[in-house]
Amino acid sequence: ADGLAAADKAKAELSTANKRVEDELSKSRADTAARLADAERRGQSIVEEAKAKATDEANKIIAAAQAEAQQQMT
Repeated sequence: ADGLAAADKAKAELSTANKRVEDELSKSRADTAARLADAERRGQSIVEEAKAKATDEANKIIAAAQAEAQQQMT
Protein backbone atom coordinates (compact mmCIF):
# COMPACT_ATOMS: atom_id res chain seq x y z
CA ALA A 1 0.00 0.00 0.00
CA ASP A 2 2.87 2.33 0.81
CA GLY A 3 4.40 1.64 -2.58
CA LEU A 4 1.16 2.53 -4.34
CA ALA A 5 0.80 5.72 -2.33
CA ALA A 6 4.40 6.67 -3.14
CA ALA A 7 3.81 5.96 -6.83
CA ASP A 8 0.64 8.08 -6.82
CA LYS A 9 2.50 10.88 -5.05
CA ALA A 10 5.37 10.70 -7.55
CA LYS A 11 2.87 10.73 -10.41
CA ALA A 12 1.19 13.84 -9.00
CA GLU A 13 4.55 15.56 -8.49
CA LEU A 14 5.57 14.72 -12.05
CA SER A 15 2.31 16.11 -13.36
CA THR A 16 2.82 19.32 -11.38
CA ALA A 17 6.40 19.63 -12.62
CA ASN A 18 5.28 19.08 -16.22
CA LYS A 19 2.63 21.78 -15.79
CA ARG A 20 5.25 24.22 -14.47
CA VAL A 21 7.56 23.40 -17.39
CA GLU A 22 4.74 24.00 -19.88
CA ASP A 23 3.88 27.30 -18.18
CA GLU A 24 7.50 28.44 -18.33
CA LEU A 25 7.80 27.40 -21.98
CA SER A 26 4.66 29.32 -22.79
CA LYS A 27 5.99 32.42 -21.04
CA SER A 28 9.32 32.04 -22.83
CA ARG A 29 7.61 31.72 -26.22
CA ALA A 30 5.53 34.82 -25.55
CA ASP A 31 8.61 36.75 -24.44
CA THR A 32 10.53 35.65 -27.52
CA ALA A 33 7.65 36.67 -29.80
CA ALA A 34 7.49 40.08 -28.12
CA ARG A 35 11.25 40.57 -28.50
CA LEU A 36 11.10 39.61 -32.17
CA ALA A 37 8.24 42.04 -32.76
CA ASP A 38 10.18 44.81 -31.00
CA ALA A 39 13.27 44.03 -33.08
CA GLU A 40 11.21 44.11 -36.27
CA ARG A 41 9.72 47.49 -35.34
CA ARG A 42 13.14 48.85 -34.47
CA GLY A 43 14.57 47.54 -37.73
CA GLN A 44 11.79 49.22 -39.71
CA SER A 45 12.39 52.45 -37.82
CA ILE A 46 16.11 52.33 -38.63
CA VAL A 47 15.35 51.68 -42.32
CA GLU A 48 12.88 54.57 -42.46
CA GLU A 49 15.37 56.89 -40.77
CA ALA A 50 18.10 55.87 -43.22
CA LYS A 51 15.75 56.49 -46.16
CA ALA A 52 14.90 59.95 -44.85
CA LYS A 53 18.59 60.81 -44.39
CA ALA A 54 19.42 59.54 -47.87
CA THR A 55 16.60 61.60 -49.39
CA ASP A 56 17.80 64.72 -47.56
CA GLU A 57 21.37 64.12 -48.73
CA ALA A 58 20.20 63.55 -52.32
CA ASN A 59 18.20 66.79 -52.20
CA LYS A 60 21.27 68.68 -50.96
CA ILE A 61 23.39 67.23 -53.76
CA ILE A 62 20.76 68.15 -56.36
CA ALA A 63 20.42 71.67 -54.98
CA ALA A 64 24.20 72.13 -55.02
CA ALA A 65 24.42 70.84 -58.60
CA GLN A 66 21.61 73.15 -59.70
CA ALA A 67 23.27 76.12 -58.00
CA GLU A 68 26.57 75.28 -59.70
CA ALA A 69 24.84 74.94 -63.06
CA GLN A 70 23.13 78.31 -62.57
CA GLN A 71 26.44 79.90 -61.65
CA GLN A 72 28.13 78.52 -64.75
CA MET A 73 25.33 79.83 -66.96
CA THR A 74 25.77 83.39 -65.73
